[in-house]
Amino acid sequence: MSNYNRQLLRLEECLMVSRSEQKVQTRQRILEAAGRVFRKGGFDGVGVDGLAKEAGVTSGAFYAHFDSKAEAFRESVALGMAELRGGVQYYQARHGRAWWTEFVRFYLNAKRTCDLTESCTLQTMPTELARSDESSRASFETALRDVAQAIVDGPASPGAPRDIGAACAALSSLVGAVTLARAVGSEAFADQIALGAERALLRGAAGSDQSRPPKRGLEDARSGYIERPGRTSLHGQEGASARRERVGSCRPLAVIRTSLNERLKVGRFGHSSEPGAEQLRGQSVAGNGLREERDQI
Repeated sequence: MSNYNRQLLRLEECLMVSRSEQKVQTRQRILEAAGRVFRKGGFDGVGVDGLAKEAGVTSGAFYAHFDSKAEAFRESVALGMAELRGGVQYYQARHGRAWWTEFVRFYLNAKRTCDLTESCTLQTMPTELARSDESSRASFETALRDVAQAIVDGPASPGAPRDIGAACAALSSLVGAVTLARAVGSEAFADQIALGAERALLRGAAGSDQSRPPKRGLEDARSGYIERPGRTSLHGQEGASARRERVGSCRPLAVIRTSLNERLKVGRFGHSSEPGAEQLRGQSVAGNGLREERDQI
């Protein structure tokens, strides 16, 4: 084979790899767009054309990756549940023995106040799945069992569930509290619901302050749970400033009096005259670390 033919063959191989990668990326983009749309408006709230538009592709391109809207729905639910499991494992790795307390507080605050498009799959999809086909329900059951198992398999943490039934009960409490809090019109009442659920879930947890107002959990607040290296953002090409703007648009907690800027000056909840500051400081991160993580969400 001549050098020319070898170079031509290598070029063709590169083009094939590029097309394959592009196909994978397009499919992922459609799935992420479908998840946002389904969480916001439900299965019947959008058609294939709307899904394609949200993903930035044509309807024909949609059908090149999925046979139907139902298939995209089923796979977007699986993706959302995989992200939840990844979030649990992230908190376990990051916070060690304190992971359950930190995860509960994050879920009851950041995942309660964000836009529905960024909400947890468990908050919005189960009612849709109850009306869905058997295949979708079976897929969801498998994913739910995986999340519960991840909770059980985590490091020992005060208050953390230690069996599958307890893990599902805890997830039900988190989802129920967030759903009720989203449905009421009073921010103060919504905060009260979240704090009540936190107290119930963390009862007996070492270092927990049962009288303090709930924290927002801004260090991990984003659509999803963490920013993984090399992972496509759930917002496609959206920049960090736009993500910060969306996080900032979440409803402020009425019970928190001190501004975020004031807290950043001294480190996250670092020096405060509010009751429970010593406990909060023991679980806080430095102000610089907060800025760095906030820029990633």
